[in-house]
Amino acid sequence: TLEAYEKADLYAKMSGYITQVNVDIGSRVREGDVLLEIAVPEIADKLRQLEAVLESKRAREKLDEITTRRKEQLAEEKAISQQELDEAVGQLAITRADTKVAESEVAWLRTLLKYATVKAPFDGVITARNFDPGAFVRSAAEGQTLPLFGLAKTDKIRLVIQIPEPDTPFVRAGTKTDIKIQSLDGESLESAVTRTSVALSSNTRTKRA
Repeated sequence: TLEAYEKADLYAKMSGYITQVNVDIGSRVREGDVLLEIAVPEIADKLRQLEAVLESKRAREKLDEITTRRKEQLAEEKAISQQELDEAVGQLAITRADTKVAESEVAWLRTLLKYATVKAPFDGVITARNFDPGAFVRSAAEGQTLPLFGLAKTDKIRLVIQIPEPDTPFVRAGTKTDIKIQSLDGESLESAVTRTSVALSSNTRTKRA
């Protein structure tokens, strides 16, 4: 059997409505090409809200930094107690921690939004397309069983052979082969076995090579 060297079923990681489909069956794509886009406005709205919160946290952190530096100077001049300085330092630490939490939440949502754009993981050809613009798709985590696309790498292919048990001692990695392909008018190709499963299938008593 001739098989694509690499193949993958592509699913959505985000649920939403498809806004744009850029490819169809037979389209040749390069790694990183945008295949499909999904609208997730509620995530975009939440991101804007958290970005505003982050901006507020950073402003508060900057103010606490200025306050702490001033109190350090006052403490050196014995104008305030050590307790006041310690409280300012502690407050700055809390504010910085709050800022880091807000930054992580924003980064998390930005990562999620990236999944609303489905890209080709490798060079290949689209072998299946199952959705059109306007369709609602669920993420694979939510039970979507039908993939968005099928993608196959076709510039390099595998020839898979099931070797009968009596012939297995004669086939190993490096064994020379002469392949004739009917769809190429019987053209003969010289190659070699690259790897085998070593073990026999318990059902068919054959070895995959």
